[in-house]
Amino acid sequence: MEALAVSVLFAGVVTAAAVSVTGPKEALSEFFGSAPASFRFDARKHSVELCWDLCDYYEMKSGATTQAWEVVFLHQYQISQSRGEFRARYQVVANSIAEKYSKACPPQSAESSSCLLRYLGTRSHVKYASVRYDEGYRCQVWGSLTSPRAGGQGTCTKVKHAS
Repeated sequence: MEALAVSVLFAGVVTAAAVSVTGPKEALSEFFGSAPASFRFDARKHSVELCWDLCDYYEMKSGATTQAWEVVFLHQYQISQSRGEFRARYQVVANSIAEKYSKACPPQSAESSSCLLRYLGTRSHVKYASVRYDEGYRCQVWGSLTSPRAGGQGTCTKVKHAS
């Protein structure tokens, strides 16, 4: 019986360790890297666009730092349209980020997810926009990381090579 308990405990530790190795960028790339989703990172512009039917676009004004990727990850985890499946798969990554910044935003707080997005977004200068593609145009509306319904200035541009 004792050997069984030790083997179950060990299996749980191995599983948790394997999952916790995945960082925020790797989790986003894995999740959005296969159809029907898409993951587009532009290293030159320090931006990433994550799409399902609609897209979430992030500009990392201070560069593609670990902290900037944590912001994008947490936004997808807390607010995005794909959050149900994403949360189920990457809870360990989210918990490790929350633990890392627990002094800035205590995890017991009801507002801890908004606090983390606000805190990390401000520190890493990440901007968010909602994007949709329609009839050869890319329409983008700047928004708030912590309030998905807050809309800002929007623009539509013709997409190159669109039919």
